Amino acid sequence: MKSLSHLSVKMSWTLVLLAFLALLIALSAMGLYAVNHSQRSFETSVRQVEAGTQQADSASSTMGAIMASVQRVNELMNEIAVASNEQRAGIGEVNTAVGDMDNTTQQNAALVEQASLAASQLQAEAQRLDEAVARFKLADRSQEPASLPSHSVGSLTAEHVPRLAGQTSYAAG
Repeated sequence: MKSLSHLSVKMSWTLVLLAFLALLIALSAMGLYAVNHSQRSFETSVRQVEAGTQQADSASSTMGAIMASVQRVNELMNEIAVASNEQRAGIGEVNTAVGDMDNTTQQNAALVEQASLAASQLQAEAQRLDEAVARFKLADRSQEPASLPSHSVGSLTAEHVPRLAGQTSYAAG
């Protein structure tokens, strides 16, 4: 019986060894699967990192373009502000010129009124002088005194017209 028991122990050890080997094979298979899975995960991660790097580079380029556009818009806004200030100053100068022209026009209107009044006064004075001169009756030329030169009436001077101090009306005669 010794042999059977010995055989039985050997078989038990063989079964344990086979179980152990099966376990090692299973662990090796699981390890291999884990390594393959890890390698695929690593490769996927590397691809994702590369894609992320490309996206970051693209985003960086886009941000650079955006910053350049913002800078250009800022420059345009500054140019518009300068142009607006120049336009505002020009409008102010035009307003000042219009005000000056309005003042000049008002002064000219006042001068025209004064000139018109003076012309009316001169016309009235001329009419009054015409009336005063019309009251004088000149004698016929044939009856002229010898002391008066024989000139036309238009050449008479102030020395030919007698001065009548203080008289407001002249007698015709």
